[in-house]
Amino acid sequence: MTKNSVNFSEIELKLEAILFSYGDWITLESIKTLLQIEEEDLLNKAILNVMKKFETGYSFKVETEEFELQEHTGIIKSRKWRMALKEEYNDLITDFVSGFEMPKSALKVLSVIAYLSVQGLSAHDQDILAN
Repeated sequence: MTKNSVNFSEIELKLEAILFSYGDWITLESIKTLLQIEEEDLLNKAILNVMKKFETGYSFKVETEEFELQEHTGIIKSRKWRMALKEEYNDLITDFVSGFEMPKSALKVLSVIAYLSVQGLSAHDQDILAN
């Protein structure tokens, strides 16, 4: 995909949606796959713009972190990003979440998922969860 065939503003909006929804660190490779865009320079520019957008006027921010990957050609440095609450709002949310009680049915489902993830899923278990 070329820069001329994509709307840059749309890329930024989709990137915001990904970062907001994903809830964890996400790599450039994953972003490339989700957006179906191979141009790293274009994506890096969009990420930088989104980071700048949320620097002021919002209760959350886009964090970035470097990490190293072991490749067959050696160690390469890469980056990952995530949407996170700004530090000044941590107490507010911690107080809110600490009073939250999860329904027992949701706890049961989560405990089964945690158990299965530790045990590893058989093909039969994967079929059951898929349906």
